[in-house]
Order: sequence, then C-alpha cells, then structure tokens
Amino acid sequence: MDKTGIHPGGEHAHVHTDSHGEHHVELGFWRKYVFSVDHKVIGIQYTITALLFLLFGFTLMMIMRWQLAYPGRPIPLIGMWLGQDRAPMGIMLPEFYNQLGAMHGTIMVFLGVVPLAVGGFGNFVIPLQSGAPALAFPNLNMISYCVYFRRGVPMLARIVPRGRSPPSGPPLTRALAPRPRTPPAPGIP
Repeated sequence: MDKTGIHPGGEHAHVHTDSHGEHHVELGFWRKYVFSVDHKVIGIQYTITALLFLLFGFTLMMIMRWQLAYPGRPIPLIGMWLGQDRAPMGIMLPEFYNQLGAMHGTIMVFLGVVPLAVGGFGNFVIPLQSGAPALAFPNLNMISYCVYFRRGVPMLARIVPRGRSPPSGPPLTRALAPRPRTPPAPGIP
C-alpha cells in the first residue's frame, strides 16, 4: 500500500508498507540529496565540492604559469575579464600575480585537500569501516558541509570580478623581511 503525504520538512514523501506491515518513508529529492543527513551523501557532497574547488585552484595556477611562460603577453580567453586594474589589456601585473599565488595556495589547501581528506573520506569511508550505521550528530555534519560550501563560494567569487583579492603575501612574511641595517654613528665602535 502506497500513500502520499507531507513530510515534516515540508516536501512530499511517499510512504510504503512492506509485506511485514512496516512503514518506509521515501524522501523527496531535496531532502535525500541536497539537505541529507546520511553520512555517505554528505561525503559525496564534500568530495564533489572539494574537487570543483581544486579545479578552480588549478585554473589559477595555469594563469600564473601562462605569465611565467609568456611574460608581457595577454592572457588568452579570460585576460580582458580580469579588469584593467589587475591585468591592463589582458597583461598580468606583478601585484596580481602575487595575489593569485596567495589565493591559489589558500584554495588548494583549505578548500580542496583538507575537506577532500577529512570531509569526503572521513564521512564516507570511516563510518563504514567502523561498522557504525550512522554518525552521532548527523544534523551537525550537514551544517558543517553547508558552512564549508557557503563560505568557500564567496571566497572564489572575490577573484573573478573586480573585487579585492588578498594582499600579496601573508602579513607574517612582510613582518619578517630583513630590514636594511643602518651604519653605526661616527665615533661609536
């Protein structure tokens, strides 16, 4: 016997009764694949999102490689989209090259590699290997993915339009840069 009703989340759900009289609820697309609390689905979401972020970081690296291979030549296809303040006539400025380096490293590490290993692998494989039927806090796990996705996309969006990229190099490297020595005053040994 099949019944259609409204799930507590607001979407339509199909209730199936098997031969033993047990009810099984089939969730809608949004609840099953987008806002899921299943650790395997969340692991796949982390993996796909991290791979897309890695692809974006790879694209930044390819733009930097173009500048190294062909200095002073316009970047093909996307050079004019980068803005006159960063790439006049499609030719990359040195400051923009440094900004791309900082963004590339940040994206690859914090939005790509670590979430792929911890979020993707950790959510999908570790509960299966330990024999756990589900994670202890599935809603918190889904919130964690939502925060990762909703904070990663604006970070990428800063580099595409004429926004503000991070300054060239982290502040610590500028603070630890060698300072010019002043000669001692005359008469002081």
